[in-house]
Amino acid sequence: MKVTRKAGKIEALRQTVKGLDATQGRVGWFPSAVYEKGQPVAGVAYVQEFGSPSRGIPPRSFMRTTAEDKRPDWADTVGKLTRAAAQGKIAPANVMPALCLAAEGHIRETITKIVAPPLKAATIAARKRRLADGGAGAKSSIAKPLVDTGIMLNTLTSEVETK
Repeated sequence: MKVTRKAGKIEALRQTVKGLDATQGRVGWFPSAVYEKGQPVAGVAYVQEFGSPSRGIPPRSFMRTTAEDKRPDWADTVGKLTRAAAQGKIAPANVMPALCLAAEGHIRETITKIVAPPLKAATIAARKRRLADGGAGAKSSIAKPLVDTGIMLNTLTSEVETK
């Protein structure tokens, strides 16, 4: 049986996909991401994502909505990256990290675009007091949900694990 170039490319693609089965990518906030007083950023992000009715915090979904909105884009990205790896244009080990970096960017973009539900007047007043006392925070985003000190936005990261 004659082995064609096409058969070789298909086998390379198959091997690349098989290698991806052994990897898992995660995007979010990991134990090293903490606020100045030691509060885990992941906990704050969770409360913002799902809300906390007992504390009067409405949900402001950025993870779930991004995943829902970008799922087709991510599938397309995986396809392109996998083909590039099978063609030797990128290392197969770089497929999952590249996908995770794309997801990070999409989530950050969603966070920066969220304006509703608006912050309560008490939250805005507390931010103003903190700034007046020399605390961290951006004056330009004083009424912007999810972006206060920038720590949550800036500590969003990803990790890739090989099984």
